[in-house]
Amino acid sequence: ISVSAFLLNRSSDLAIETNIEDGLVFEGNAELVSMAVGAFLSNSVFYSSDGSKIVVSAFKNSGKIVTEIRNTDSHIDEKDLPHLFEAFYRTDSSRSRRNGGSGLGLYLGKLIIERHNGSVSLENDGNDVLATIVLPLFI
Repeated sequence: ISVSAFLLNRSSDLAIETNIEDGLVFEGNAELVSMAVGAFLSNSVFYSSDGSKIVVSAFKNSGKIVTEIRNTDSHIDEKDLPHLFEAFYRTDSSRSRRNGGSGLGLYLGKLIIERHNGSVSLENDGNDVLATIVLPLFI
């Protein structure tokens, strides 16, 4: 996945930092998993404010691949958190398909990761939003 590709259509001052460990291999459909992770990255870019940073980390932990996408200086309204993985859910009612998405990205991303025996979560972590994607490590 090319993290920098998600900045191409962004005209603001946004930094991306990556910390990705070597040797992270999972068993499954790489194209689908790439699309799923891409949905999380795309949302990170879309919902980041000017001057903020997105930190993407991936590492091995207890036989799993853990990918974390951290939006610095971001926040998700607590009322929205339980609904973020629902089909067609969008946090801003004025956001339309014309200037945003259909509300399917995180929903489909979660389905794809779960079909690969993984899990996903989104949470507020201090002053940041943290997306975590966990997949089994192929040994």
